[in-house]
Amino acid sequence: MKLKVRTCSGFAFTSMALALGLVSQTYADEKTNKLPTVEVTARQIQDKVINSATLQRQQASSMRDIFNTDPSVNIGGGGVNAQRIYLNGVEGTNLNITIDGARQGRSLFQHRGGLTGIDPALLKRVEAKTSGGQQGPGALGGSIKFETVDAQDLLNEGRAAGARVRAGYASADSSKQGGVSVYGKVGDKLGLLVHAAAADRDDYRTGGGDEVLRSASDDRDYFIKVSLLDVGDHQVRLSLNNHESSGIYARGSNGSDAGILPDPLPTSGPSVPVSQKVDRKSYSLDHRYQPTSPWLDWRANVYLSENEVSYPGSTATPISTEEQGFALSNSVLFEQANWWFKTTLGLDYLSEDGKTSDFKVNSKNLGAYLQNELSWQDFTFNLGARFDDYSADYRHLELDDSDISPNFGVNYAITPELSVFASYEEAVRATGIVPVGWLSRMSEATLQNNGQRSLESEKSEKQEVGVNYLSKGVFAADDQLSFGLAYFETELDGLIEIPGGGMSPGTSINNREAIEITGWRLSLGWANNDISSQFSFNSKDIEQNGKDLGAVRRVAAATGDQFVWDTRWQTTQALQLGYTLNAVARLKDVPANQPERAGYVTHSLQAEYKLQQLEGLTLNLAVHNLFDKNYADHASLYSSSTGIVAEPGRDIRVAATYEF
Repeated sequence: MKLKVRTCSGFAFTSMALALGLVSQTYADEKTNKLPTVEVTARQIQDKVINSATLQRQQASSMRDIFNTDPSVNIGGGGVNAQRIYLNGVEGTNLNITIDGARQGRSLFQHRGGLTGIDPALLKRVEAKTSGGQQGPGALGGSIKFETVDAQDLLNEGRAAGARVRAGYASADSSKQGGVSVYGKVGDKLGLLVHAAAADRDDYRTGGGDEVLRSASDDRDYFIKVSLLDVGDHQVRLSLNNHESSGIYARGSNGSDAGILPDPLPTSGPSVPVSQKVDRKSYSLDHRYQPTSPWLDWRANVYLSENEVSYPGSTATPISTEEQGFALSNSVLFEQANWWFKTTLGLDYLSEDGKTSDFKVNSKNLGAYLQNELSWQDFTFNLGARFDDYSADYRHLELDDSDISPNFGVNYAITPELSVFASYEEAVRATGIVPVGWLSRMSEATLQNNGQRSLESEKSEKQEVGVNYLSKGVFAADDQLSFGLAYFETELDGLIEIPGGGMSPGTSINNREAIEITGWRLSLGWANNDISSQFSFNSKDIEQNGKDLGAVRRVAAATGDQFVWDTRWQTTQALQLGYTLNAVARLKDVPANQPERAGYVTHSLQAEYKLQQLEGLTLNLAVHNLFDKNYADHASLYSSSTGIVAEPGRDIRVAATYEF
């Protein structure tokens, strides 16, 4: 094992943002239907956070719906079997994605596995973060954190027990959805939540009326959570989550990658549809201890994640991963009259086993970090470093090394409302982007980097500069105005891949050449007690060796400039209305062998009504793609034989939720 310390010589910002601020969406409070009070400060960079009230209003039922108000996150692929998630262009394989602290593993076959889905009704908040200090192991392009609700979040004031029953229908895929949640408290501190949900989807209809063949799916969610809160200064949460998704899809070739099957259906070969089932289980125990002492702000998380793709009725071998890990940290705070200093020491570990019936690989990562934050007068400085000791099997090959990854940043408050910031950080990983099932096809003859050099670890550098503005009482006493602009650069260097497809043995396993992502993120938001409205814009370019990259599986995807306008209006205590505009410009910067991606504009309307005559009953209506636009998400993969799969057309969703 050798220790390598990478320097920060690559730290070079090519541009400085000149605008009014970076903002996170302001959302309605679930119980009071009022917007939460936000303490005004321009010192902190705000991350994009989506909460349960927004998911309820949008009638979110899948991963695609969760992020439809955030242009920095794209989910291409059409049907469930081909969907991939991208954060600022970086595919989810290269992100640290967690549910209640439990990491969600890597791809099993093609892209099946990883984050397979979760019932949006379970989510309290979702945070997508591209930069900003420690984000856990393997966060080459950032992190996405899903946090589920506690029983205490669902209970009405003064109640010790309750239940929630919901049923819904969506027209684009003729889906029937339903769920039951039962929750309560034992004494004043202990909460218990039990949840089960199902969604049965048919082949979905695109704009104009065509059907996407073999896109139907059946999804099941089972969830148990025990939450022991406010016991002294302790909080303990135990969650068990099981998500199942099944359907009849192509196992390989174009039908699996692009999510669209040839017509007519083939009778032999990898594109023949077979029954498939993805089963994800995760278990997480989380402990937090925050007494009044400045010496203790303790967090601990232990988790187990199991992921499997199987082929019922077929001779194809199931593929699975099992990951165990933990994360520990403690923060110490020192304060004086005009400055404060916070230092955090953390330790995390993971071990993941990937296997088929006759093949097994393992990867490990032990990480330790020290993160420091100093606020002095109008400046806030961040300085930290992370040490990773890692290893990964590639059949007969092993990558075993260690690295130190630094990060630093500065935020300067020009006024109490206006600040500028700059940050730089690095990350490292060894697990690669090769699905577990593909690794089983390697042999002793498989070369490393075409026989020219040994495999090296994957690394990333991220840098960002921008301006924040956040102020209250601008146009009225109870309003809030926020603006923002940020410029970002991300470089992914040395992603480990097997060139070509996975249907034949790989002759070589290689480090991919560096990928460069540059872009802008702009946001403007205004809110008062009854209205919240946010404009968000994201523009990015993705290149490798100076050439446009397009959409590449398990790597990255370029998209046209994207603009989202999302508005919520609480017209009365009982009625809430919403509107979402999503406009994407034509993507001309594509590889030479691919067509340009057409731009598109979609509109969505939402309404939520709480019946006064029957307390506890809420009716929801959402109409997505209002004008039945025929379009394809730019993050969807292109196939020369099948083209690009289109997204769902007009989708009328109705739902009823009864709480008692």
